[in-house]
Amino acid sequence: MTSLDEIVTTLNVTHIYHEKQYLQRCALHALNNLFQAEIFTKKQLDDICLRLSPSYLLNPHRSAFGLGNYDINVIETALQGVGCVALWFDKRKDVRSIDLANIVGLIINVPVNSKIFNFSLPFATRRHWFSIRKINGKFYNLDSKLTSAQCIGSDEEMLQYIFQILTNKGVQMFIIVRKEIVNGSPTVLCTSCTYSVLFFNESVIRCVVILEVYFEVLFQDSSDERGKDFNRLSQLVSTQISKISQNVATIQRMVAQLGTTQDSEHLRQNLHEIQHFTHTLSQTTMESLKNLSSLPSPSNASEQRQWKLQRERLTNDFSVVLNNFQAVQRSAAQKEKVSVLRARVDSGIGGVSFSSVIPQEKLQIEQNLDIQTIQEREQVIRQLESDIMDVNQIFKDLALMVHQQGEVIDSIEANVDNAQVHIDQGSTQIQRAAQYQSKARRKKMLCCSVIIVLIIVISLIIYFTTGGK
Repeated sequence: MTSLDEIVTTLNVTHIYHEKQYLQRCALHALNNLFQAEIFTKKQLDDICLRLSPSYLLNPHRSAFGLGNYDINVIETALQGVGCVALWFDKRKDVRSIDLANIVGLIINVPVNSKIFNFSLPFATRRHWFSIRKINGKFYNLDSKLTSAQCIGSDEEMLQYIFQILTNKGVQMFIIVRKEIVNGSPTVLCTSCTYSVLFFNESVIRCVVILEVYFEVLFQDSSDERGKDFNRLSQLVSTQISKISQNVATIQRMVAQLGTTQDSEHLRQNLHEIQHFTHTLSQTTMESLKNLSSLPSPSNASEQRQWKLQRERLTNDFSVVLNNFQAVQRSAAQKEKVSVLRARVDSGIGGVSFSSVIPQEKLQIEQNLDIQTIQEREQVIRQLESDIMDVNQIFKDLALMVHQQGEVIDSIEANVDNAQVHIDQGSTQIQRAAQYQSKARRKKMLCCSVIIVLIIVISLIIYFTTGGK
């Protein structure tokens, strides 16, 4: 794959590279337009989808029929392959805090409505990706739906342009930067970007899990805002817990396939990687919880109670997913041990004789391969057991943190407060449910109307095509 240094040479060009929309490949076009070259192909993005999730037909990272419609996980993985990362921009921040001199460009995601015969279907909303970058000293909108690249202008005009875009509902913006800026620059600061890290090995990207980590890159914020970070950190911890839960469910499915006809070295490799990096994510979540707990409490008594309840809820949720993760770790370790014993028996290691008709050299080669496989699986078992012990330590740290705060999760006070919150939330959810039910009814009626109109139109076309016979 082309290196980032080679790509950057296209910043000063005589001709602007601009791919136009084809099917649902806006993410592919956005990436290539961002780097001003055909760096990626549909096959490469499809391969990334399969690495993220082995399902071919119903892959959650693209459309059902493989037409495109790739999600942010695919984009982030592709960016990692060329030495870049995507930083999510918090729209609550001032766009002027973005240091445009340190970015490769922007990738923006906007909601769009599907259309049938130029008739907009509001209930069938899709997402569209497009990129913006600086070329020859000016910023350009490289949206694949445009007939040609649209010149935005200077840095000031660029900031005004993205400010207008971000005022629209549902718009998300990702700032694309070089990896070394995130990893090593002490002069660029940020508190409003979320850095999504994806793990890959050499030229083969093996995306396992997304770690949401906050880096201080590209922004300048004063320290007096740190007391306002509770909601942001709470959302971060909640997202991390959700990702751990999703990974645990994936691990459970993989462990269930061990020892069956679906078992394979590829399956085991993916299992070991996602298990290990979920363990890393658990450690990161523990650090995030500690950061959340270390924030100074607000002076308002009502806010103090809300913060306390939120921390308790997140701590409980984290404890539950940790229990589930540790249980599936033990199950995986047990199956690996059984697999090693079976491999030893099948290979004949330890006294089992082989048929004399097999040539000795071939026999030695096969036995060496068996020994290597067994040693690799034993190493995996040791790693699993080490990770299990680390999770035990996380449990201890969690208990210590709760004890130091003087917050007993199952205390009577907490239960009473939780009951009140749940009652309030229940009332709100009932109201929302009624609204959703009403909207669902209207959508169904609209769908039926559209289907009836389509049937009438098709019938008329058939009728006049056949001459009314």
